[in-house]
Amino acid sequence: MKVVLFLFLGGLVVVGVFGIMYTLLFSPFTQIQEIRVKRTDPRIDIEVVQVALAPLFGTHITLLQEQDVFDLLQSAVPDLSSVHISKHYPSYVSVQLELEPLVAQIHTLEEDGKESTPAEGTGAVLRGYITEKGTYAEYVTLQVKDHAALPYIAVTDWGVRPQPGTQLVRPAFLERLWKAEELLEEQFGQKTEQRILFLRAREFHLDVGPMVWFDDRGALEEQLKRYQVFLQSVSLEQVQEYIDLRLSDRVVYK
Repeated sequence: MKVVLFLFLGGLVVVGVFGIMYTLLFSPFTQIQEIRVKRTDPRIDIEVVQVALAPLFGTHITLLQEQDVFDLLQSAVPDLSSVHISKHYPSYVSVQLELEPLVAQIHTLEEDGKESTPAEGTGAVLRGYITEKGTYAEYVTLQVKDHAALPYIAVTDWGVRPQPGTQLVRPAFLERLWKAEELLEEQFGQKTEQRILFLRAREFHLDVGPMVWFDDRGALEEQLKRYQVFLQSVSLEQVQEYIDLRLSDRVVYK
């Protein structure tokens, strides 16, 4: 009798386990019926995100992975950094997005030096920005937290006008610019007032009184060493326009 009871209870457990697995994996009861998006940044357009996530409706909540959500959102949210999901059984999912932080305002310049502004949005002017990974983005000013605190970078020599979601600057090149700016202030007490990036030429100019020209072909430390030697023999008062540190064997100035 005990053996029969044991087998009976074991059978119930097995049936119960399979029943739960079936409910979680195959039952219409656990298909996603609601998706809520948590706004963590004013740049996030909830409507755009919800439209991008529409293919998830009807899929089973148990099988949903964060990578699935990330893949759906990449094209709709180009500066997406990461995605976090919370499953609320039986059929509701909450989604939280993290964006790449913006590090600068971007002013694109035409060949004649005039600024090329993004197209206007509905009732507001779009402005260009760049993320820490070099992704170009366009937002209405009110969507960007601490807009006024972001430094300006003028970008020229870009060939094709940058489009939102594309990589405007390689992360290593952007990091080189910030490092040069930091070292100019630390080693020479010179604060950068203006930055100009030349994309195809792979160089940048920092305005510290005169313009100081750098590129990404030689070591930054070597370029700054040439600058130090130059300042030992030439006063900045003698420089009217620029100091070119790009050549490995000499410094050119005007």
